[in-house]
Amino acid sequence: MTFDTLVRPNFYRDSVALMRLATELQALPGIEQASAIMATEPNLEILAETGGAPDTITAGPNDILVVVSG
Repeated sequence: MTFDTLVRPNFYRDSVALMRLATELQALPGIEQASAIMATEPNLEILAETGGAPDTITAGPNDILVVVSG
């Protein structure tokens, strides 16, 4: 499985907007899984526990993290 990540520093969006983005990304051809989250410590822990992202992500709690796999 191949991962691609995007960190958007200091770019807050509410959870509804992030869920909408993840849903739209997941509907694209070739995408198996997509996540769009604020990169808070609890969110990063959940992402790591589910195997949803590589360990090399550097993002802070005020950053949006978008991860897609396919």
